[in-house]
Order: sequence, then C-alpha cells, then structure tokens
Amino acid sequence: MGAKYNLFLRNWINNIATVEQIKLAVMKEFITEEESAKIMATDRNPL
Repeated sequence: MGAKYNLFLRNWINNIATVEQIKLAVMKEFITEEESAKIMATDRNPL
C-alpha cells in the first residue's frame, strides 16, 4: 500500500472521496481492488 492508497483512504475518511472516485482509481490502476475494498470498509467521519 502506497501513497495513493493513503491519499484515497484519508479522503474517504474525511468524506471527500466518493464511491465512484474509488472505483475510477481502481480502473486507472492507482489502487487495487483489495485496497478499494479496505478503503470502503473503513468508517467515515460524521458530516
């Protein structure tokens, strides 16, 4: 897991990244399917 994973994880937690953006990151091979599943399984901060 590298810098791009950490970026998407942080943005996910802070309600900046969307599900669509995470899926697009996988399609562009910025992160793996496994990493995207871990990100989306992570709790997000309340709005």
